Amino acid sequence: MRNDYRLNLRFRLDNPKEKRAAEYLQSLQGISRNKFVIEAIISYIEKQNTKVPTIDDIRSIFKEELKAVAFVTVGNVTTPSRELTEEEQAENIQNVIEDLDMFD
Repeated sequence: MRNDYRLNLRFRLDNPKEKRAAEYLQSLQGISRNKFVIEAIISYIEKQNTKVPTIDDIRSIFKEELKAVAFVTVGNVTTPSRELTEEEQAENIQNVIEDLDMFD
């Protein structure tokens, strides 16, 4: 059994794309046409396997990733209010006075 696969190509010269391809293959110098065609086919196959994600793909990815995230809803948040003691009020006043003295 031979270890070859042969394929004959036909180019219609009245078709602009096919004529362009035939002329290019005829102009190849220093590289075999066989090698060129093989590399072109492999390149095409690899390009087909590279899928550009659509907006739906991106949305799906986000939905999957966000399933693991915990969200907290911030509604009417109240901070605990605490009255300052007389000592804390006096300390605050003293701190303000000291800070203002820096501008003298």
